[in-house]
Amino acid sequence: MNRSYDDAYFKIGNYTQSNAEKEGSDTGSSNNYGEVVVYDFFVEH
Repeated sequence: MNRSYDDAYFKIGNYTQSNAEKEGSDTGSSNNYGEVVVYDFFVEH
């Protein structure tokens, strides 16, 4: 893979996923969320 390109970005986090069959109408609730705590990370260019 050519690693020399301008459209790349670095991201830390979590992608929450809802299952409407199990959660029903709670999938759109503001109380239905995920939380991530990042204590440390390292990036080398």
